[in-house]
Amino acid sequence: MTDNTVHTLDMDAHYRVDGWGRGIAFYLLGYVTERDEDYDWTGLETEDRSRVRAVMVGDDAVHIVDVEDLHVIPEDGFCRGCGQIGCGCEVWS
Repeated sequence: MTDNTVHTLDMDAHYRVDGWGRGIAFYLLGYVTERDEDYDWTGLETEDRSRVRAVMVGDDAVHIVDVEDLHVIPEDGFCRGCGQIGCGCEVWS
């Protein structure tokens, strides 16, 4: 079995997330950002590279997940309609 734990984050890839079972694919929106203390004045945000905003394929709810919980899945390994890993209904390669 190969180790597909994320070491370099690819925002265009799809992932399985620990704690969500092995059956659902996620895509990423980006790293979690937090406003600095003077947000109203500076407008600056800091990026937390240990967490990302992730969405289940076929859903629209945003979930905050740890980067260490992400595992890359093949682009043809899940359904683009329902997000189920292994479903062959709407598979793109």
